[in-house]
Amino acid sequence: MNPPEPINWSAVHERLRQSEAKLKEVFSPAPEAFRTILRERAARLALRKEQAGPAEKRLQLLVARSGGEQIALDLGGLAEILPLRHLTAVPGAPAYLLGVTPVRGEFYNVLDPGAYLHHAVAEASKEKAALGAVLRHPRLRVVLGLEAVLRIESVTAEALAHAQEGVLRIGDDVMLVIDLQALLARLEDEVLEKRPL
Repeated sequence: MNPPEPINWSAVHERLRQSEAKLKEVFSPAPEAFRTILRERAARLALRKEQAGPAEKRLQLLVARSGGEQIALDLGGLAEILPLRHLTAVPGAPAYLLGVTPVRGEFYNVLDPGAYLHHAVAEASKEKAALGAVLRHPRLRVVLGLEAVLRIESVTAEALAHAQEGVLRIGDDVMLVIDLQALLARLEDEVLEKRPL
């Protein structure tokens, strides 16, 4: 058995200094080298963007169940989803009005969206509406009654535009897309018609 060779500490220290210098060069480049790296990265990103073409406009839809149907609501038109714990019926109200519920100290009308839009029989009782989708509107206080929130779907604006009579097919699922702006405009017109002059 041969005795081990002695460690050349000078050579070890020199290799460590060289490695440290190389790491410093890579992780802390000189200002000109840093600018070169940034220009190269910018050129690669620009090339990727050109190859990808124009970005498709996509919309986020909340897919929920209401009145036994799947419906889709544009997330941009919703303020929040909340549990309907205190839903109070309104005597003499139309069938589509499930009642009113308090939201942060104000009363909101809770609608059955299918019954309101005449796409479904007005069977959705207040017992079935466990959740409410609070709509964004500066004056109207409206909540859509939902049985369940199923998922969020991302769809192209083009796919949404091709939905036949508001019916959208995503894979095997068929859902009714509710145009929240049209629904709110219709509600606002109804409120204005009933307002005394």
